[in-house]
Amino acid sequence: MLSFLNSLWEWILRTFFGKRSVEYGAIYHNDWWKFRSYDSIHRSRCQRLVEVTNSAQRNSPVWLRLGVTWREWQQRYDSDGLNEANELVDDIFQNILIPFHKQDSPAGLHVCFILGINDTPYGLNNGTEWNHQTEADEFAKAVAEHIRDTSWQNVNYGELVTVWNVDNEPTDHVGNADNNQIANCLNKWMTTVKDILDKPTCINLVGGHDPTEPKYLNTWSSFINGITDLTIRNAFINSLDILGIDPYHHYEIQTVDTIETMRDIGKDRWAVVETEAGWYHDKPDFITASKVREALDTFLSKDPPPEFLLLYQLVDTAGGEDGGFLTQLAYPNGDDEWKKDKDEILFRDVLKDRLQ
Repeated sequence: MLSFLNSLWEWILRTFFGKRSVEYGAIYHNDWWKFRSYDSIHRSRCQRLVEVTNSAQRNSPVWLRLGVTWREWQQRYDSDGLNEANELVDDIFQNILIPFHKQDSPAGLHVCFILGINDTPYGLNNGTEWNHQTEADEFAKAVAEHIRDTSWQNVNYGELVTVWNVDNEPTDHVGNADNNQIANCLNKWMTTVKDILDKPTCINLVGGHDPTEPKYLNTWSSFINGITDLTIRNAFINSLDILGIDPYHHYEIQTVDTIETMRDIGKDRWAVVETEAGWYHDKPDFITASKVREALDTFLSKDPPPEFLLLYQLVDTAGGEDGGFLTQLAYPNGDDEWKKDKDEILFRDVLKDRLQ
């Protein structure tokens, strides 16, 4: 009944007000597999994600974005075989996701599961995955099959996977590949995982590291227009369900382009897979609450708004534990200027009047 009422409310919003509510959550984007013995740390950090996104109070599911990389998986596979490789997947589900599902997410749990294909195995440089379509496909297939076939504490892994995030920012690691080769590989991997566990597929384009360098502005229109082989283009579009973006600075440009492209190719779903807003490693002056608010307002003001909006992690890989949006303790130049706005930079403060 509750599900029906929620669907009815969504229909009323869309039909009479042209709006829909936005699912949002957070990204736990640390190299968690390097710290598998520190389960309590992972649990505490994930709990902060829940606190910030306020899921229980708004009766909305918790969203988390986690995954495994081809590099880590293949390294284990080569040395110890498939079972050892798939322990990477088990660690995620058994130490983080299923406990969360059982204890901390009364409204449910959604997982945007990353198949990190562009983190290529040792001996292959990033950008060469496009020349190893079959080997990468074996990785995607094995992970998807393990998620489909495995249960723990009476929860099947596949119940928690809502979206396959196929590759991560693929156009940022192109190597010598052109758009035809990239799209052909992505289509293969999307088809593989959907055939195994039928979930929507999402690909996220990175939105630019530096506004003064246009080469970093990747848009959906430019990528799709660059797929000159019409057979490959059509197959790619048919396999792609959700157009995702990871905006750095170009919020307005990339958001508008994504919505327009979505409509042009006959899709109806787009998402902010990772809000890079406020996160730029060597420019502390960009890490401000106002920039985060500016980006969020851009996303939420669009028609339609994103289907889901995943917020960047609370804890930086530098390891700060104060729950802040950014807690990196040392920039290359030793500049601590970013701390001037520290209280406002906390996610819980930035978002409390934006995403209720």
